[in-house]
Amino acid sequence: MRIGPRPTRPETIPNLPAARPVSSTRPTKLQGIEIARGVAACLVVVYHAARHVREDFGYLPLWGFSQFGHAGVDFFFVLSGFIIFFVHAKDLGRPAGLGHYVERRFTRIYPLYWFALLVTLCMTAMSATRSLPDAGFLVYSLTLFPHAGDAVVGVSWTLQHEMLFYLVFAVAIVHARIGVAVFALWFILIVAAWATGFKPGEGAFFARFLSPFNLEFFLGMAAAYLVRTYSIPTPRLLLAFGVLVFVGFGLAENVGVFDGYASPARLAYGIGAMLMVLGLASDKRAGNTQAPALIVSLGTASYAIYLLHLIAIGIVYKLMSIAGLLKIFPVWLIYLVLSAAGIFGGMLVSRMVEYPLMGLVRRAISRRSRALIGPT
Repeated sequence: MRIGPRPTRPETIPNLPAARPVSSTRPTKLQGIEIARGVAACLVVVYHAARHVREDFGYLPLWGFSQFGHAGVDFFFVLSGFIIFFVHAKDLGRPAGLGHYVERRFTRIYPLYWFALLVTLCMTAMSATRSLPDAGFLVYSLTLFPHAGDAVVGVSWTLQHEMLFYLVFAVAIVHARIGVAVFALWFILIVAAWATGFKPGEGAFFARFLSPFNLEFFLGMAAAYLVRTYSIPTPRLLLAFGVLVFVGFGLAENVGVFDGYASPARLAYGIGAMLMVLGLASDKRAGNTQAPALIVSLGTASYAIYLLHLIAIGIVYKLMSIAGLLKIFPVWLIYLVLSAAGIFGGMLVSRMVEYPLMGLVRRAISRRSRALIGPT
């Protein structure tokens, strides 16, 4: 199911004490960010599980509390902008760092995505109501290049945005000034298209390129710049305010007074997510807190949860139907079972497929690189 574009005017940020410049040396593992990533993935899972139930029962379970769960995608976009800048800022204007950047991005995204694509195609082939995509569409799906039509892997439309962002950041690694100029032009075009109501028509590339979702990458990069450059004096206040903004708009959407799919919502949820990321990444105490292993595991498995939860939900729902449980279980219990299937199914795939496969691909690339370079 797609999560389409939605509004309200984002709340203003209160005056905060001045930030102090600090060294750019930062920890590479931010546990608070990792946990938040897992929570965002779970938001998307409960959102889709609720819609799966609504298709058969006609209403959202548990009073529709999960309606705003699609905003987990907004958090992911902000977080992606943060992580890429936080980790690769040192590579800007350093072409020698491009190979490492491409290798890390490729191995992080594609192996598991291709696994999800293969599983989806196998399930489609066994379905009596769905047909396999044609060869041309399948090639687009393999590359994650923006294309028209519903994605084969339902949630992979977001990865098309990611690829555009990674590409522009790669330009900045090759040449910093050109990259900054491209980012500035991209930002201007997005805002101009939004302000003028410009619609790119049938052009899938420009629809992705000009989408307000991309503004959230900029919010994430801004947060990373602040964290790398300054010592933020009130990180927990920022985190609390970010949660207030994010959840506040979410509750407003749940009760129907805020359109969470319209374009202005990208800023509403995006600013809330940016403040949360800024607070989490700046809080040194949070980095030393020993969170429960299960909570941390959600963050570690967040990509697998996000990418494969629809598959897990579909399989479990079919099994429940065959077993006759859909007629026995109350709707709220069916919903909880589907949500658990999406979350724990993703965690299982992360442990058994995602990280072993990513390690295998990275070792293969490393061996290939050494073979090309030769002994030193």
